[in-house]
Amino acid sequence: MDLLSLLASWAEDPRQPIGCVLIVAGLVALYKDWKIRQLAAACQRWPTAEGMILDSTIEIDRDNWFGGEPRNFSPGVFSPTIRYRYTVKGREYTGDEIAPGGLVNTSTEASAARWAQRFPPGSRVRVRYNPRSPAESYLVAEYMGGLLGRGIPLIFIAIGLGLASGRIGASHPGGE
Repeated sequence: MDLLSLLASWAEDPRQPIGCVLIVAGLVALYKDWKIRQLAAACQRWPTAEGMILDSTIEIDRDNWFGGEPRNFSPGVFSPTIRYRYTVKGREYTGDEIAPGGLVNTSTEASAARWAQRFPPGSRVRVRYNPRSPAESYLVAEYMGGLLGRGIPLIFIAIGLGLASGRIGASHPGGE
């Protein structure tokens, strides 16, 4: 089959290329999740320095994903924003990363508030920093992805396999 025939067949039935895109997206997301898990494991072995929380707030994004008009049907996405200062070998650093891979944004203000309350401004904390690059630091040396890190990519891959194989979206016998 030549390229033109392949493209023509995809124009008639786009399930296969859409399935392939979903499979690739799922695999890329799984790889990213794996890298974040590795970073979290390495971070647990990093040295710590005493630090101080500078700011602890909650950011609210009320716009839609594409930067359009504010959503009236949703309160938005809430993200804890925590800035801290720490010193390594006499040099002062400022960080804002809570955990490797960042935190999952939440649709509830209460969930984000728990993180902000855990690190109130002025409190002393232990900051984990990369000994090779002390500017890279985290307050929590844990993976925070939960089920989203693997669950959604696996769903993408499963749907992609179903579409690419023709098992999803196929015409039913006797139906139009």
